[in-house]
Amino acid sequence: MSKVINQQHIINSVDRSIDVLFAFTAEKPELGISELSQKIGLNKSTVFRLLKTLEYRGMIMQNPDNQKYRLGLKLLDLGNMAISQIEIRDAALPFMRHLSEKTRETVTLNIVRNYSRVCIEKVESSEDIRNFVQIGLHNPLYTGASGKLLLAYLPEKEKDQIINNVLKHNQADGQHINPSVLAEEIENIRRQGCACTTGERVLNSASISAPVRDYDGEVVAGISISGPSVRFTPERVTELIKDTMECAKEVSFQMGWKGK
Repeated sequence: MSKVINQQHIINSVDRSIDVLFAFTAEKPELGISELSQKIGLNKSTVFRLLKTLEYRGMIMQNPDNQKYRLGLKLLDLGNMAISQIEIRDAALPFMRHLSEKTRETVTLNIVRNYSRVCIEKVESSEDIRNFVQIGLHNPLYTGASGKLLLAYLPEKEKDQIINNVLKHNQADGQHINPSVLAEEIENIRRQGCACTTGERVLNSASISAPVRDYDGEVVAGISISGPSVRFTPERVTELIKDTMECAKEVSFQMGWKGK
């Protein structure tokens, strides 16, 4: 069933930009300003401004030979990103369910978006007392097992930038994180292949996270298990680490990873 959208929430300029993108087809991969103007019912000056804005953001390219426009490579990046997220959810969900059923804890699938950790799938614990995780919510990479695990596998430049900016975040959110201690912890996470935290992001909560790799061996997501810290005893944590890492490995195999 299609979702009914309140027209008051629609931004006309964005809507028109999307009309421009949708005007290109396999039969008509290149269009001039006059063609676009006729096709979408906007005057040429408006079409020109929309094209230049889209070109600036890499979503439209201009052919220097005929001055016509075509779809840009940035759309390919966005399309591949959307496909990869759908694929990884499909690949991960059966194993996440199995892990949650086995441990009776909440299991989540997390990715990096705009230097934040975002949950894109979850299987909730069957226990009455359990962790609540919101899909789509952006959380910092520098706190909690799920975020730190993903931070540990970012490219060095991005990772260092986030760690070096921790002092600014401390002032903004009242936390007191030592960048040097964080950097050392992140390196330990890479060596161990998993992250474990207690009470960092949510009081009286514990979490364990392990990396999901793609066919190139790159870390593209993290599988996390979380619950009340009272249930994460030292003895049980050992088993939960093993189970979480095994789950992440199985999902990685589904993503084409060959393993070592």
